Amino acid sequence: MAAKSFYLDALLTFDRPATLREVYDKTIEMHGNYVQGDRSSCRISLNRFVDLGKVEKRDNKFMATKLAIDPIDVWRRKIQLLEVKNLELQEENKILKTRIARLESGI
Repeated sequence: MAAKSFYLDALLTFDRPATLREVYDKTIEMHGNYVQGDRSSCRISLNRFVDLGKVEKRDNKFMATKLAIDPIDVWRRKIQLLEVKNLELQEENKILKTRIARLESGI
């Protein structure tokens, strides 16, 4: 398979869950002779995208996730969540350091 994912490109054209055969046929329609793999190659590729969170598989049908469509938005939300968690951890760290300082000064 090429570095560019023809199979994911084809899946993104569907506005509904698509079967493996539909995705493969659409890939051939879109990219023709550039596609070197067969349906098993398509299956392997789509399953890899399932593992990466870019594709969901339900009842033997595949659907692109938000991550495949707009990864920047997904990453921004993840950054926001991590920044909030970071602030919470910094506050907890400050509390624990204060407790240690109180215990050490009382000894």
